[in-house]
Amino acid sequence: MFTLDFDDFDALRRLIREHCGIWLGDSKITFLQVRLADRLRARNISSAQEYYYFLKYDAHGGEEMQRLIDVVTVNETWFFRETGPVETWRKIVLPGLMERDGRLRLWSAGCATGEEPYTLAMLLLEDYPASAVTRFEVLATDISQRALEIARAGVYDPYSLRHTEPCWLAKYFQPASGGRQEVCDNVRQLVRFGQANLIDPALAQRVRAMDVVLCRNVIIYFDDQSRQAVLSNFYAALKPGGYLMLGHSESLIHTVTPFEIARVGGTIMYRKSA
Repeated sequence: MFTLDFDDFDALRRLIREHCGIWLGDSKITFLQVRLADRLRARNISSAQEYYYFLKYDAHGGEEMQRLIDVVTVNETWFFRETGPVETWRKIVLPGLMERDGRLRLWSAGCATGEEPYTLAMLLLEDYPASAVTRFEVLATDISQRALEIARAGVYDPYSLRHTEPCWLAKYFQPASGGRQEVCDNVRQLVRFGQANLIDPALAQRVRAMDVVLCRNVIIYFDDQSRQAVLSNFYAALKPGGYLMLGHSESLIHTVTPFEIARVGGTIMYRKSA
């Protein structure tokens, strides 16, 4: 196995940050070394420096950068993860929005393998079973093509379902091979998957008029500059009065941002000025 020295690690992590905003701290050198091993073998490349130049200058460098992003992104997620804030919003804010607009658009930004957007769809179906297909849209994006392939397939092993109550399994899943469960069609119909780079300035022109953006346990992997670019895209994507939900471990308290802090039923969220 090749050894990744710090200079080569630093050059590669800066290239990753430039591409997608993810920043690998100094402690991640072994993590990157392990992840790179398969990619070097796949490209028949013998050193990290040669791999860096391949990414930067080869005609297939863009394609390989996507493969590198696929292996360094963290896709740890599961169904019904951190649903407390979503349930609070669903009970307090959602009824007023539906009465006013009659339609709702949500964006799961950094959806990984799809458990979050499918969970959102199930919660919406609980409240509006007859009209959900025509009234709701859940946009789910991730930068990892590998993760999106799993999400679109909609078939999950018991680990992803470890916090899913039996009543939800019976109502919104059907058995698949190998002890896995497949998401039912009425859930799939609400979710639209697509690839997106959250720091891309053009993203603000592609994703618009959202009522809610959920980006949970994602921006912790970005540096300050990239985080600002992501938040700017979220702000542009939201309707006036729309909400941003972050993960339990994330906060904008020490971040310069146009978002207002909003307390919804005791839960802190972030809102675009109305």
